[in-house]
Amino acid sequence: MRICRILTNNALVVLDEKGKEQIVCGKGIGYKKRPGDNVDDKLVETVYVKEGDQSFEQIRRTLEALPEEYLLLAQHIVEAANVSLNMKLNPVMAVSLADHLFYAIQRFLEGTPIANSLTWEIKRFYQKEYEVGLMALDMVESQFKVRLPESEAAFIAMHIANGETDDSTMEETFAITKIIEDIWYVCTSVLRWMQTPATIIGLSHI
Repeated sequence: MRICRILTNNALVVLDEKGKEQIVCGKGIGYKKRPGDNVDDKLVETVYVKEGDQSFEQIRRTLEALPEEYLLLAQHIVEAANVSLNMKLNPVMAVSLADHLFYAIQRFLEGTPIANSLTWEIKRFYQKEYEVGLMALDMVESQFKVRLPESEAAFIAMHIANGETDDSTMEETFAITKIIEDIWYVCTSVLRWMQTPATIIGLSHI
């Protein structure tokens, strides 16, 4: 594989032997490398094959924008989930999970975390994934010294459940994850609106 573009020290855009673009990730895989150099195959941990321009570009942009430690943490969470669940999760979910964790931590530090109104249902129907989510919260706390609320374990559980679908493409994985988070955001926004004093007063007259 030949390097086309260096995204970070741990992520590269490359051309495979057939001239097809891929994104490869691995600790230190891009360190002291330049476009045109060959990739050290021993350092490749994850490969994202280009299946659609939109999803490929979304992954590329996400990897460029995210601090590298978030992707590494997400990859460690995926590895732990693989062992705990005894399966091989779709590697694409590590990128979407890293993106989610970054913004979840930012919202928490700003005092605006998003509640998950489906936490109870997720704990019931995705028990093993939820347990991995709780383990992930411990990993987040260990690395960033931030203890996210338990509702975040439910968000992480749904990322993991989404990653259990082996035949999902990158585009499908990102789309499903976005739909899930949009639904949760709408649900929590509606619940907050219904709990405001003005809304309660208005409903009392219906």
